[in-house]
This record gives sequence, C-alpha cells and structure tokens, in this order.
Amino acid sequence: MRISEVTGSEIQGTADELLNAVKTVLGFYIADDSNDADIPTDEVKADVEAQLGIPVNVDTLLKAVEQSGFASSQSKSTIRAQGDLDQDINTDAEQTVDISKMAGNQAMKDIKADL
Repeated sequence: MRISEVTGSEIQGTADELLNAVKTVLGFYIADDSNDADIPTDEVKADVEAQLGIPVNVDTLLKAVEQSGFASSQSKSTIRAQGDLDQDINTDAEQTVDISKMAGNQAMKDIKADL
C-alpha cells in the first residue's frame, strides 16, 4: 500500500479528473443534435474510461454525472443529457379557454334548470 493511498492525496485529483471527463463526454452528447435523448450508461462509461485511461465504477460514474449538472436524469441503464426533453412532454402551445363564454354557457344552463 502506498502512502498516498492512506492519506487520500490522489483521491481528490482523481475525483476532479472524473468530473471533468464526465463534463467533456456529456458536452459532446449535448452538442450533437443527431444523438438520441437517452444515452446508454455503458456507452458513457466506456467514453469516460477511454478518456481517463482507468476503469470507472458505475455508481461512481452516476455520482459524477449528477455532480456535473450536465444531465437531467441518470440511471444504471440510461443517462439523459441536459437540454434533451423527455418524449412524453407535450410541447404544443396551451389551449386557450374563453372564460366569459364558459361562464355564459353555465349561466344559461342554470337559468334553464330553474325554469
């Protein structure tokens, strides 16, 4: 065992390197419009490991992804890069409602009900 392992002096440097690698990899995914919204976690893991040159634990990777702020959601199967909207979100403009017309219709119903 090395002294640096006991003192943890390399740990902070490694954490910073991991965070920077995650930001770089996710930055490429965010910038590339042709990528799918959901990125397989294994693919991100492989890209980060290639950049760092060391293996990365999936749980450690997910913590770094969360800390980076470059992802809107992450799980052990997929990571959604920041700025990518979920396909279930309705992006259509809100339907406008004419409140006065609704109130008039209700008033007419109430008047007819009283007759």
